[in-house]
Amino acid sequence: MRLAVLSGASAGGMTAAITAAALCEPFQPIRQAPAGNLTNRLYRSWVGRIDIEALLGDRDLAGGAKVQSILDSTRINEIAAEAVQVSATGAGIPGGSRFNPESSS
Repeated sequence: MRLAVLSGASAGGMTAAITAAALCEPFQPIRQAPAGNLTNRLYRSWVGRIDIEALLGDRDLAGGAKVQSILDSTRINEIAAEAVQVSATGAGIPGGSRFNPESSS
């Protein structure tokens, strides 16, 4: 299978970015709630790490920042930054990275 584009708006854009990062590593589907280490990036981001309490905080207003949203997006930014980190070498993937820019057209 070859994907030319992944896109989305808001949470869909974040999901597209996380999916693109997940394609660079072995991917374990989630069939029931796991115990312990969450290796599936999508599950970890949207189930394991998100919590309404963090969204109701005010860390985004530190240092006198202007209000931009009713919810504090600091936690979303942290989750996104962690979720899209990938190894440039494709370490841990049999055969190396699944992304080959030479074969893209």
